[in-house]
Amino acid sequence: MGAKKLISTKIISVFCIIFVMFFYSCSEKFIYNRDNIEILQNEYDCCKNTPSRLLYLNLYVKVDKEEIQRVDVLYLQNIYDEFYVEIFDKYSDFLKPVLDQNLVLNNLDKMYGFRFAIDENISSFYKKEGIDGLKIRYLDGDVFRNENLTHIEAESVLYYFFINNYQIYEDDYLGVTLCKKDNGNE
Repeated sequence: MGAKKLISTKIISVFCIIFVMFFYSCSEKFIYNRDNIEILQNEYDCCKNTPSRLLYLNLYVKVDKEEIQRVDVLYLQNIYDEFYVEIFDKYSDFLKPVLDQNLVLNNLDKMYGFRFAIDENISSFYKKEGIDGLKIRYLDGDVFRNENLTHIEAESVLYYFFINNYQIYEDDYLGVTLCKKDNGNE
């Protein structure tokens, strides 16, 4: 009788573990589009350490509990090569938790890119109005309107677009920032 109870306890334990794993995997919210991660992986494979055709794409990563840093593709490739290549088998395996804001990169140079804490007013507006409110207030088509915003306010708005699968590009020729909605696998 004791053996049957032990077996049924093990079966229940296994089902509980499976249920928890299933629930966790279904509730996990991917922030950054997986198709874009594969594009970044392909760019890394073919053009490692050369000027990227995606150089003007802004990426946002967590650098501690309170701060975000805007970086470019080439710098993120260098961070992977220098600190994470032994931990993650592929660059895309590194990008997933980094761009989903689940991996904190505390080894980034503060002088490279732009580091900031999310502006409280922008955060409150986003929590109240959502991404649609930000679009109405700060986008003219794909062009980011940053009139009357401080640098930190502007970067905070762009960060919220980023985590909602917008691609943020700096167009140096036109002198504007473009926010293009990525309608891939959200």
